[in-house]
Amino acid sequence: MNCCELTRTRASASGSIVLASAKRLRRRALPGLSMLAGALAIAGALLEVGPAVAGEPQRPATRLTTDGQLKSDPVFIAGGEKIVFTLQETFNQLSLMQLRLSDGQLERFRPGVNSSHYAASFSADERRFAYLENDGNLHVKLVIHDAERAVNLAEYNPGGGFAGVRYLTMAPDASGLVFAFPERGVAQQLFWLSIDGQQRRVLTESDGFDACPRYSPDGRRLAFASTRDGNFDIFVMDLAGGPVRRLTDHEGFDSRPAWSPDGRRLVYTSLRDGNYDLFVINADGSGEQRLTWHEERDDFAWWHPNGRQVVAVCERDGQHDLYLLDAPP
Repeated sequence: MNCCELTRTRASASGSIVLASAKRLRRRALPGLSMLAGALAIAGALLEVGPAVAGEPQRPATRLTTDGQLKSDPVFIAGGEKIVFTLQETFNQLSLMQLRLSDGQLERFRPGVNSSHYAASFSADERRFAYLENDGNLHVKLVIHDAERAVNLAEYNPGGGFAGVRYLTMAPDASGLVFAFPERGVAQQLFWLSIDGQQRRVLTESDGFDACPRYSPDGRRLAFASTRDGNFDIFVMDLAGGPVRRLTDHEGFDSRPAWSPDGRRLVYTSLRDGNYDLFVINADGSGEQRLTWHEERDDFAWWHPNGRQVVAVCERDGQHDLYLLDAPP
C-alpha cells in the first residue's frame, strides 16, 4: 500500500493502534482506526504533512467532543440526535460509544462487550446493526445484532489466520452486508453476506485492494475505495450489474466514501495534497468540491440526515475530536 504512503505493522491482540514515526518527518499522522484487522492491520502512517492552503476558506465547524482521544467511523442514528463512533479508550481497547447531541451525554453503545469492538453500520430503520469485534486470537469477526430483540443474529468468522474481516456496511433494508476480506495473496475483495451469516458471494475480483464499502441510501449501489488502477481512488458499482465506475483519479490517497442522504453526493477523505482533507463529489464523478483545508488531519466523514452537514474526526492542536461541518451547497 505504498501508493497511499501507508505502512503495515503488527497490531496487538486486541487490534490496538501503533503510531509509526520517522526522523525526517516534520510531524506525525495518525492511522485510520477502521483499517484494523488484528495482526495484519494497517497501523501507522509515514507522511510529510504540508501547510493549509493559503487564502482558502475554512467552513464553520462545531466541536462535539473535547477529550482529544483517537476516534473513527462516526455515524448518525436516531434521526441525527445521536452519533455512534469508535473510541480508542486505552492502548489496547477500542469501544463503540454513543454521543447524545442535545446534552453531550457519552456512554458505551455496547456495554456488555469487553473485547475491542468498532466500526458499526446500521440498517435504515436501525433495528439491526453490525460491527467488528476482536475475538482474542489476533483475529476479527463480524457481529450482526438485532436491536429489537437484543440478541446477536450471527457472528461471522471467515477464517484466514490472522487476517479477519475488514470494513463493513449494512444494506438499508437489512437484507445483508458487504465486507472486505483479503482472501487471496495481497489482494482484498468485497463480499456480500446474508443477514443470518450463512450465505456469501464475491462482489469484486480485482488484483488490487478493495476497501471501505458503503451502500447507497436506496441500496442499489455500492461506493468503495480501490487500488485496482494503481493508488486508492473512489469507485461506484451498481449491485444489479454493470461496469464499475471510477469517480476520482488522483495520485494521492482517496478513500472512506460516505453517501449523502439523497444519494446524489459522496464525501470522502483525500491525501492528494500531502494532508488528510475532506472532499465532496457528485455520484456521477462531477462537481468535486473541497470541504476542509486545515493543516491537521480531517477524516472519517459521515453525512447528517439533513444533508447539509457532515460529522468528521478532526485533529486540532494534536487533539482528535468529532466536529460538525457545513457541507458545500
